[in-house]
Amino acid sequence: MGNVSVHLTGNGSINVITGTGKYRQAAPLAYDTYKKKPINIAYAVQGTMVTYNLTNHVGNSFVIDPWMGLPDFPGGVDRAFDIDVDNAGHAYVYGGSVNNYSLLKYNDVGALEWSFTPPVSFLQYYGDFVVDPASGSVYIVCGLLTDSFTPSIIKLTSTVAWPQLFSFFI
Repeated sequence: MGNVSVHLTGNGSINVITGTGKYRQAAPLAYDTYKKKPINIAYAVQGTMVTYNLTNHVGNSFVIDPWMGLPDFPGGVDRAFDIDVDNAGHAYVYGGSVNNYSLLKYNDVGALEWSFTPPVSFLQYYGDFVVDPASGSVYIVCGLLTDSFTPSIIKLTSTVAWPQLFSFFI
């Protein structure tokens, strides 16, 4: 697993330090789907293993939020660099590998709705993205490795129906 460390914080969140950076996962929330009541839940950390402790739950099905899972990027690379959400509860994950970055959109229950891979000419270096929380429109920014690349932005609607490319010459 390489150099990974996981630390439980005083507010119930976890901090994860990996070779690609530092990440924070908010404290979990859980909900009993039958009784329609919250469940007491907390992370349990042992080394790099993270599990959940449920203290007042017996038997019924339940939902843990936020959901956690590995994104399925093209090429079999499961390396996420950024995540954002919109007001409808969709999660957007941007990642992949060099020259093979993709944006994945998950619905509010964690199912993949769509993926978008920018054109190869856009993928010279990892950039970043942002989601307009009200509309669900996404803006992906091309990263610049050298002066030979043109700064560009791709705008996607919430359905990816009509990607638009904007280039800037400076």
